[in-house]
Amino acid sequence: MDQNKIFLNDYEEKMLNSREALQEYLDHIEATDKWVTPTVNECQVLGLDSQTNVEEVLKVNNVSISNDEVMATIENDNHFSLYVNNLFGNLVHPVRYTAFPDIEARAGLYGRAIENSTEKQDIQVLPVRIKAFWLSQCFALNAEPCKILVRDGKISSMKSKKYQPFMQWEVVSHTENRLSSIFPEYEYSTGRVSHEGLVVEYKLNAKMMEDGFANLLSQFGFGLTADDIKTRLLVSTSDIGSSCVAASPIIEVQGTPMRLGKRIELRHDVGNTLEMWEEALTKVAASLQEAEDRVEELGNTSIVNAQSVFETMAEELKIPKKIYQSVQFIATSAMDIYLALNQCVGDMAGDLNLSQMIDMQEKVARYLYVDYAAYDRRANV
Repeated sequence: MDQNKIFLNDYEEKMLNSREALQEYLDHIEATDKWVTPTVNECQVLGLDSQTNVEEVLKVNNVSISNDEVMATIENDNHFSLYVNNLFGNLVHPVRYTAFPDIEARAGLYGRAIENSTEKQDIQVLPVRIKAFWLSQCFALNAEPCKILVRDGKISSMKSKKYQPFMQWEVVSHTENRLSSIFPEYEYSTGRVSHEGLVVEYKLNAKMMEDGFANLLSQFGFGLTADDIKTRLLVSTSDIGSSCVAASPIIEVQGTPMRLGKRIELRHDVGNTLEMWEEALTKVAASLQEAEDRVEELGNTSIVNAQSVFETMAEELKIPKKIYQSVQFIATSAMDIYLALNQCVGDMAGDLNLSQMIDMQEKVARYLYVDYAAYDRRANV
């Protein structure tokens, strides 16, 4: 494995359309990821821009590396680098955008002055070197250990001592190990990866469940067969942002993915293990069964003002008007509305990044359990 190979640029996303493509990615990060554990006060933030007097920055911060090594990390006019004494061979590592919230957290320093990078009328931007100085001064007050992830040559996260890394290649291995026992006919479907996280989708091929959902939905006028229904599981893991490994059950209805069941998740907290994750995955079948019962309730819930209820929910979810107005449906039940909301998410997919897509799917999933009759009553007022 080429240790200098960059798999993903900062804002790049890649589709992993085969299990082999997923494995290529996992092999890359297994070979090149570094987790290091300094204390916070061993770290310094350097604020660099094209006008930086780098020699002066190094002198002020007592950084014992060369001017050239620091300058090599400057990629734009407002750039942070993280220097950790005696752990990275005295090299500066650039800070990826995903790590900045963690850096603020370890410094205990938040607010518009430190976060704003866009100048507006009457609001100027604090120079990057001053932001870095403030952060470093706050670092010096914190002697607690931290956990830093270096991926593809940059700092991707800077977690607290309470954080438990779950290596993505191990998450996939444990997930597939458990799926092989509870859904023995499962198949890899697709995946998507960015520096914000990894999402892998599996076809569960749970024929009995698919037959059950097809029969149930047919009772409400959908006219479906088992071939129209696919059971899937969306597994996501991230070392930034949500910092958890999660599994979301999905029923695909004639090509429209519909989030069903409660999300199963395990936080990246010290004390949690991937064996606990495998145990949590045994709840997938029960979650789908519970969702089937709720689908039956929604199918039996008649809605008089269906269009109004649908539009109200879409606006609550901040679904763009052009998206929800393009959905053509004749709704008579709460189930029709819930399916239409999921269709909107599918239509938005091309405009959302990885984190936004997961967030939107989970927000819509909550509408499986809202009181549709109450929305209908309010629409009459």
